[in-house]
Amino acid sequence: MIENGGYLAIHLGADLEAPFERISREDMSVQIRRYDLGRQEKTHATCIQALSGDRFPPLRCHKSALKSGVGDEMNYRFVVTGGPGGGKTTVLNALRDRGYQTVPEAARRIIKDRVAAGLSPRPDPVSFGQEILSSDIEKYQNATACDHAVFFDRGVLDALYMLNSAGALTGKDVERYIQRFPYNEVVFLLPPWREIYVSDSERDQSFEESVEVYEGMKAWYAKWGYETVEVPRDNVNKRVSFILSHINNA
Repeated sequence: MIENGGYLAIHLGADLEAPFERISREDMSVQIRRYDLGRQEKTHATCIQALSGDRFPPLRCHKSALKSGVGDEMNYRFVVTGGPGGGKTTVLNALRDRGYQTVPEAARRIIKDRVAAGLSPRPDPVSFGQEILSSDIEKYQNATACDHAVFFDRGVLDALYMLNSAGALTGKDVERYIQRFPYNEVVFLLPPWREIYVSDSERDQSFEESVEVYEGMKAWYAKWGYETVEVPRDNVNKRVSFILSHINNA
């Protein structure tokens, strides 16, 4: 940080501790805040990592985080996916209890909100997929994956799978999204597990449908170059330890 006329100019590469607001990406530039100690006034700086027309997440990481997944840079965004009812939420909660940042699944929140509003649990597949995709992109951008693992309960590719299955996206569309929102190449899949499978107000699929989703996700991630790793059916602590042992070598 450089003090200049009562201002602190914050540059990429420094520790960014000030509260940042969301800022638009325009002409491949990012507005970085420059603030008076009392009034927090704004100015601009340029960052070529921006993508035109989108919203940039709050900047709290070093410059290397902006290149996550590019070249030899480490991508600390890890996806945990599979069919419904396989224990993902339980595993994510256990990871969170160990101090890891986790990002919840969008679909269950959308279904819960719709039911609370007196609507059917799910809209049509295309509308549902589009809403999930929008939410997943926002969560991807807001996750601060700098030098520590962040675990996602499903990822952008899950929503793309749904939209692709509904015929709502072309192959080029899917490829463009995948290039813009990469995750670590290791993806953890929790297999269907009949003994723990329970349906509820937000999980209305049958176990057979869960198996179908799992197989679809496994093939879908592999198609786009991800290494799928099946997490064994075991108690939650052993499943968490299995995941952590793999990311230490990722």
